[in-house]
Amino acid sequence: MNGCNRWRATGLALAMLALTLVARAQELAEKQLIRGLVYARVDELELKLDLHLPVKRDGPPLPVVLWFHAGGMMEGGRGFCPIANLAKEGFAVASVSYRLSGQAKFPAQIEDSKAAVRWLRAHAEEYHFDAAHIGACGESAGGMLASLLGVTGDMPHLEGSVGGNLEFSSRVQAVVGLCVPTDLTEMLTKRSERSFWAKLFTTGNFKEAKFTFARAYVMKKLFGGPLPEHADLVRMASAVTHVSTDDPPFLLFHGRKDPLVPLVQGQGLQRALSQAGVESRLIVVETSVHGFGRFPPEMMAETRAFFNRHLR
Repeated sequence: MNGCNRWRATGLALAMLALTLVARAQELAEKQLIRGLVYARVDELELKLDLHLPVKRDGPPLPVVLWFHAGGMMEGGRGFCPIANLAKEGFAVASVSYRLSGQAKFPAQIEDSKAAVRWLRAHAEEYHFDAAHIGACGESAGGMLASLLGVTGDMPHLEGSVGGNLEFSSRVQAVVGLCVPTDLTEMLTKRSERSFWAKLFTTGNFKEAKFTFARAYVMKKLFGGPLPEHADLVRMASAVTHVSTDDPPFLLFHGRKDPLVPLVQGQGLQRALSQAGVESRLIVVETSVHGFGRFPPEMMAETRAFFNRHLR
């Protein structure tokens, strides 16, 4: 590269850096981030959430949306929150950490999620929240928790006592779920749905068998052993088993080509909700596999419109 080209490349890099810094400064001017608020303690473990808030909070109380991260309940964290920019549009967004399967077995994760909802209501006056309008959103394992929040509102056997604030409800008023595992019961009745070799011998499809193994491994870690030995917990973790007529509206996204959490999972929950008379919509993303990462613009627009409709 000659000197002229080097200077041109350096100038371009500096210009891009400047644009990035300007965009970041603008984002910081439009919303505030409060990191690491402790919403519960379990023994020596602190459970935390991050709050993304509008800078100006002198208007009506803020509707709240909780974000639950993906990672098979084995990994991941609250640091990546793809819906954080809802804070620039008058929402409070709480990105929540919950106990992973290496720290505690199910139902610890849904008990943590409910504790976070109760904490938000308990601190509504402090942070100018609208305690009557709280939504939940999550992807994959996080979507499983968001969906369970939606269909198990105030169920005593899943409430737990994590974090206290038991005088407050853990019910949410709207749910958005992305590529959500909603029905694990087939893994109880069909060995081919929890065994690599049974799936391979049944289908002859190595790829399907590989993803069957991955699903079964994650669930075995979550429940603490072979699924048939924890059948009650498996049913408890399946959102479709809890659907009732008083559930909140749901918006579901699922990739047509998802090999890890097949589309039938999203279809099953949407069908159960519809049969119960609950407002629900499933958007099938034709080209997607498992996981969306940063929301595509169309998905963000649908999510924003859904929460505006049901939390305002």
